[in-house]
Amino acid sequence: MKLSAKLGMVIAIIAVLFVTQHSATFAADRVSYEQYLIQSLKDENIGRRASAAMLLGEKKTIEAINPLVEMLKHEDDYRVRIVAAMALYKIGDPNILPVLEKIAKKEKNKTAKRVMYGIVNEIKTNNFAAAEN
Repeated sequence: MKLSAKLGMVIAIIAVLFVTQHSATFAADRVSYEQYLIQSLKDENIGRRASAAMLLGEKKTIEAINPLVEMLKHEDDYRVRIVAAMALYKIGDPNILPVLEKIAKKEKNKTAKRVMYGIVNEIKTNNFAAAEN
């Protein structure tokens, strides 16, 4: 199994565990839950940071855009930067395009750079059509 597939599986499992552990606590208050996820972007645990980013993208949480951009700029682990970029894409704000282009240009990791440029190209060609799914 390829490393990227393994990473995807690990992130998915962590996300399921994360959601089941915390969703009952925050189910009645969506805003508090989303704020909790945004705060989790700065957690010391890499799995929690990645899961929070993924969930914020799935929920299309507009308030997470700036924290996710900050995560892209300052996160040490390239895999988490990839998840943050994908989350920004899923949120679907077209204003993110110039920011993603700038960050992709400065990205040092080849894999992360390729993914970010792929997202940039997808935004340009499909205008977020895929993010709607």
